[in-house]
Amino acid sequence: MARSFNKVILIGNLTRDPEVRALPSGTEFCRFGLAVNYSYRTADGEDKESVDFIDISVWRPGLVSIVQTYCHKGKQVMVEGRLTSSSWEQDGQTRSKLEVKVDNILLLGSAGGGQGGAPAERPAQASKPAGKAAEEDFGTEEDYELEALNYDQEGVNPEDIPF
Repeated sequence: MARSFNKVILIGNLTRDPEVRALPSGTEFCRFGLAVNYSYRTADGEDKESVDFIDISVWRPGLVSIVQTYCHKGKQVMVEGRLTSSSWEQDGQTRSKLEVKVDNILLLGSAGGGQGGAPAERPAQASKPAGKAAEEDFGTEEDYELEALNYDQEGVNPEDIPF
């Protein structure tokens, strides 16, 4: 069997605050969007910029905690992970999407999205239980239970990260 390689590294800004959810088993995961800019020059010599919006999910317990504490809309981050696809039935139609499942995250810039400075005070976010609304947006609970088993349960200790 031929070997495969699936690695994605992106630098961009969060398009929304991370949404943290908990499965009935207690496993937490979070999701957010990432905007990645691309600049190019047309054949006419005109400078253009486009933006790609990418769905991101985090399953490692230590990383979920870091994202929940330090990340918010506008924050610049680097994510490293793998590209995954999922599909589900909704209103009689099969829907599908691509997303990046994060293995590692690096916080860039300041809490306000710029360079330098200390993290801003942010209210704690409560975890939302996964339910019918979560299934409609994110697939089924069983999909995420299986995904959670694919990751180390030890995660990363936030105190070990030098920032």
